[in-house]
Amino acid sequence: MTGLRAEGLSFAYAGKPLFAGFELDIPAGDFLAVIGPNGAGKSTLLRLLAGLLAPDTGRLLIAGQDLRDTGRAALARLEAAARAPGEGIHLLVVDVKMPDVDGLTVLRRGRELDPLLAIVVITGHGTLENAVAALNAGAHRFLLKPFDGQELLQAVEGALEQRRQEQERAYLQVQLPILEVSRAAMPGEDLELLAGRLLEVVARQMAADRAVLLLPDGKTGAW
Repeated sequence: MTGLRAEGLSFAYAGKPLFAGFELDIPAGDFLAVIGPNGAGKSTLLRLLAGLLAPDTGRLLIAGQDLRDTGRAALARLEAAARAPGEGIHLLVVDVKMPDVDGLTVLRRGRELDPLLAIVVITGHGTLENAVAALNAGAHRFLLKPFDGQELLQAVEGALEQRRQEQERAYLQVQLPILEVSRAAMPGEDLELLAGRLLEVVARQMAADRAVLLLPDGKTGAW
């Protein structure tokens, strides 16, 4: 299975061609060592393969997915999951800089579709402005490149734990009004008092000025 594939990559720096028609195919799980003298273009090649530089021509694919379309692909996957029953996405790991769509755009759309989505933002541009923007947009963790597997794992675990806590708080907020009404409905409670309590809870939860309860007449059936 192909992990990383470069097809016809060309890149010039300050008008000087460094690569022309470069081809590479790395199977998933393999490691690559780049060896050469200083100034040969090793760092530039690695930045191209990491998606940190855009080639002049050609394309880079990861697991068959064109790197230029990663942002659009992520948005499409989020939209599809939101429309499909039982197809929720629990975790989003997104880079701030992507070739086609800004990572924060993907983050914000993910939050709109699922307010409890766990989000980890990664970036090689660790400015305070980027960090604040990501956290304000709803990111749970902000991870700077370069990072190792353990750091990524800790960020993912932290984001998922925060998601779990937010889910618990949301569940309790839903259950609290039910508990209030259940207590008011204890045997022996006055029905008018119960109705008033019910309307009070509904109005508060709906942020309404008042609520109205319509009941049918037991004899005529009229409301």
